[in-house]
Amino acid sequence: MLPELGQIPRFTDTLRRHGFQDITVDEISWRVAPSALHAPLAVLWFSLKKALRRERLSQQSVNNLRVSLLSAALGVNRRKVGYFLVTARR
Repeated sequence: MLPELGQIPRFTDTLRRHGFQDITVDEISWRVAPSALHAPLAVLWFSLKKALRRERLSQQSVNNLRVSLLSAALGVNRRKVGYFLVTARR
């Protein structure tokens, strides 16, 4: 679990301070959107399988399922959340 999401300006500044050059940042959210869209169905399927087997979900599994659903919801807020590909040369 991540305590917070990364911030691109802070990340690229850190790269520069550590000697990286030719830093490029590409916003690739639309490329990963299909994966995020399947999350609710995957959560439902996993939960249903466990329920049918009468298996109890561990707290870790519950947390992972919550994060899967929340990440899809966060992705809708494109001004604040996105997926980025950062490359650099050192």
